[in-house]
Amino acid sequence: MSGHGLVRTFYYYTPMKKTILLALLLCSTTYLLAQNLIRNSDFEEHDCSVTEYSPLYYQHCKYWTYPYWGSAYLSPYCHDPIFTDFTPPNMRGDYQAPHSGRSFVGFNIARGNYAWPSLEYEAGYEYISTHLKSVLKKDSIYQLELYVNQSNTASHFEVELQALFSDTLYHLPIPRGFNSYLGAPAPIYPHKASISLTPDFFVNDTLNWTRICVSYRAKGGEQWLTIGNFDHQNEIKYVCDNSGRYLDTMGTYYYVDDVTLRPAPTATFIDLNLGRDTVLCSSALPYALSAPPNMDSYIWSTGSTAPTVSAAQAGTYWVLCHQNGCTMSDTIQVRAQAPPATPRFLGNDLVRCPTELPLTLAAPAGFSNYQWSNSSSNTATTAVAQSGIYTATVSNVCGSFTDELQVTVLRPADYQVHLGRDTALCATATVQIKLSVPAIFDSYAWSTNAITPMITANQFGIYTVAATYRCGTVRDTIAIIPKTLPTLAVANTLICSTQFPVVYNLSAVDGSVSWSTGAIGKQIAIAQAGTYQVTATNECGSTSTVFQVAAENPLPPFRLAVTDTTSCLNGQFVPVLLTAPAGYPNYIWSTNENTNSIIATQANTYTVSSENICGSVRGSIEVSNCSPNHYIPNIFTPNGDGSNDYFTLYANGAIRRISQLQIFDRYGELVFSKSDFAPNADYQGWDGSFRGQPAAADVYIYVAKVEYATGATEIYKGDMTLAR
Repeated sequence: MSGHGLVRTFYYYTPMKKTILLALLLCSTTYLLAQNLIRNSDFEEHDCSVTEYSPLYYQHCKYWTYPYWGSAYLSPYCHDPIFTDFTPPNMRGDYQAPHSGRSFVGFNIARGNYAWPSLEYEAGYEYISTHLKSVLKKDSIYQLELYVNQSNTASHFEVELQALFSDTLYHLPIPRGFNSYLGAPAPIYPHKASISLTPDFFVNDTLNWTRICVSYRAKGGEQWLTIGNFDHQNEIKYVCDNSGRYLDTMGTYYYVDDVTLRPAPTATFIDLNLGRDTVLCSSALPYALSAPPNMDSYIWSTGSTAPTVSAAQAGTYWVLCHQNGCTMSDTIQVRAQAPPATPRFLGNDLVRCPTELPLTLAAPAGFSNYQWSNSSSNTATTAVAQSGIYTATVSNVCGSFTDELQVTVLRPADYQVHLGRDTALCATATVQIKLSVPAIFDSYAWSTNAITPMITANQFGIYTVAATYRCGTVRDTIAIIPKTLPTLAVANTLICSTQFPVVYNLSAVDGSVSWSTGAIGKQIAIAQAGTYQVTATNECGSTSTVFQVAAENPLPPFRLAVTDTTSCLNGQFVPVLLTAPAGYPNYIWSTNENTNSIIATQANTYTVSSENICGSVRGSIEVSNCSPNHYIPNIFTPNGDGSNDYFTLYANGAIRRISQLQIFDRYGELVFSKSDFAPNADYQGWDGSFRGQPAAADVYIYVAKVEYATGATEIYKGDMTLAR
């Protein structure tokens, strides 16, 4: 079998974190005698009844297992004890002999996801896992050694091999659409690798077995070892050949044999330790980094191959050391801090408005400690809400640095403008008035288009100024108006004689006021009726006016010349003449008439009033309608119960007697007749009998002739019902 012989391109390499230690161990006799913590490390303990390669899932390889079904395959040679030519193919069609014994395992490292478009996992990952003989001790160094060969049929690129030491074996879920024969794509392991098995090279030998020798500093409690690749597809470190393939369908397939894990021999172990991550002042750069001497070779992240390098700037530095075919590495982070870029690191003094508060003051970021004069918080910022001088002290490995900043909060009360009260001058005067506001504003805008703090007003009019500063604009207005002679508006007054004295108040008049009574002042009390004169005087001249005060006496009580009455004639309403007393002013009737007499044409309550400045008097009369003069029932019940047993007429005093009452049945036969009897007497009426027998319940016709108290007569006709 020959190697693949392809030209390969190296893409990138990033060493493991500092917590992962790769150390050179010399494989001395003492080391070889140390206990191997891995059972069945050469994969020889297996079930030889299997004639072909088999998934470790079926437990054909003792003490080795998998995180999920179909994770890796065992290639046993059980049936030919010699195998001098190794002609039988293994699981992938390769003719690869074991490194020792008769068996080895193989597994995919990564497989392109485009080969499995319907699946939810990004690539195929396979792993082998074993339970260690004993739990690893914290901070103890262990040497992991194994032999690796790359499959001929999956050799278009190489992928970094990694190992995970853990206290638990993680069983991964079977992915959706998992193919039991192909065994991929598989889910990625949920944890990152503990160490890289190939930190500075890739296994690409398809003919020979490549020895890998690394060391691991235990965290304590680990009892499982898992080998594979634990990076997501976009994080995998790999080398491609010139075929142009990228993580193709077959992926990268590696064979593994003879895996051992032993405590490192203390006599020959060289501990690579660049020291703890360090923070220093930028002025202390460059910073010397040293690896142990007497190594076979050194490779630094700077490209240097010397035991010592200088870190010229902050960053992460790593070194790979080689000796006797084994590798160790370490990483250190060098961080640099600097003093503030300028002594005035808080910046210039600040002027702010109340609406801009609270204000955040900020010191440079990245310092270890912060101390503010107004706060005990160790933060790069502080909030202020009032004027004052604020101090900040920042410190780091370079020292402590202090700066102060003055904050001035503008108060609106300090930024006001007042042009004064409106000013009046005689129209004949010359206008020459200076108007000004404080010269503390940023800009000024007058209604005259002036932009200075002060102007001279030289004509009548309204003047406005708008003064602007950081927090806004304030305004004021003044009117300079021409002054004229005083204006007097005093009206004639009519009052009741009981209201004296009457008060006149001319406080709104511009100037002094004098009265014809000799009084001086803008207010006067006049005690009697008469004609008066008032004069107002100001610097522009005088104005006078005459006014009268008249009075009326209260009206005497009001009595109507009529009495309440009911006006009827033969039951009909008769109009009535209503008359109020003579000599009163302003008659007003409830009928809206204004004479002292009216005619009442219907029953109602009539009112009449008379008024003057002192008040009004009022009288009223009720004119009643004619009351109904009779009542004729429309039903009666002659059943002897003492209620409604008779039919007759009921009347007031307007009807003197019933001249005649006749009752007819519906056929016109006279069933009752009676003459000359008084109304309102039940027993005088019809008792509901005919010819000595009760008349039938029916509707009957009545005819009644009545005589009024006036001697007039009237006939009433109608129907009524006899009910039983």
